[in-house]
Amino acid sequence: MWFLMSGITFEYLLMRIAATLAVVFLTLPFHEYAHAFVAYMLGDDTAKTLGKLKFSPILCFDPIGAACVLLFGFGWSRPIPIDTSNFSNERRDTALVAAAGPFSNFLSALVGGFFLNLAIASSMGNNWIYLFFVNFIKINLEIAVINLLPLMSLDGYVIFNACLPRKFLEKYYPYQRTVEIVLIVLLFFGLLGAPIDFLENCMYNFVIKITGLPFFYA
Repeated sequence: MWFLMSGITFEYLLMRIAATLAVVFLTLPFHEYAHAFVAYMLGDDTAKTLGKLKFSPILCFDPIGAACVLLFGFGWSRPIPIDTSNFSNERRDTALVAAAGPFSNFLSALVGGFFLNLAIASSMGNNWIYLFFVNFIKINLEIAVINLLPLMSLDGYVIFNACLPRKFLEKYYPYQRTVEIVLIVLLFFGLLGAPIDFLENCMYNFVIKITGLPFFYA
């Protein structure tokens, strides 16, 4: 948990909270909108019919999910309803809809990286701005990475089930609950921390480098 790190300054604390609020009221609603929009493009008009095919921080706000983002760097918002039976290829399209969520967080991280590099290149940035965008990028990447784990209720679970060949899926189902319990235990005791952190750091470096290219060649 980030607040257990040593050497946290008041400046860092404020910018962490500010970045968390930006994620809760901007990127998490964007995450849910991405699911609904891709579903709509693939033939499901459930959200549109209900008047929920829109970017709405209020509609998607979940207090428990928001608190988890603040405390753990990972959380959720209230999902926009989707009916997978409206898809022409339910298995494939459901996976695409699920993948849209983590991808939206990666896009949000790219936007944060662009503004961070802009602030640095223009010499207009200060440490407050730097800390805000670094936290904004890292929270989004953590949400994207953890969402890809094959755990029930996460996007990775849907993607995994859709991508695994049916013959292997039938053999996997009897062990599915055991695999999920093992993953949860590993997460709880921090044994997945190192590989998750490694992946997040690789993605963070990629985001910073790719969004810095326009300023490097300017």
